[in-house]
Amino acid sequence: MKNTVYRTALTPWIVVHIHSLQKRTIVARFRNRNDADGHLAVLRRLMPEAELQIAFDRNSTDN
Repeated sequence: MKNTVYRTALTPWIVVHIHSLQKRTIVARFRNRNDADGHLAVLRRLMPEAELQIAFDRNSTDN
């Protein structure tokens, strides 16, 4: 459990797949924004119809 919290705190940048207004899924976590941007570009090529966003997970740093 503690290892998961630590890993989450190290990777605050997330790529989110938005299914609807109520349903969102975290696709991947990254340590820096550039890595998240690169992964998002690949996902948009593979899944052009999907609504994807990058966000900073503030909850990961509240520990």
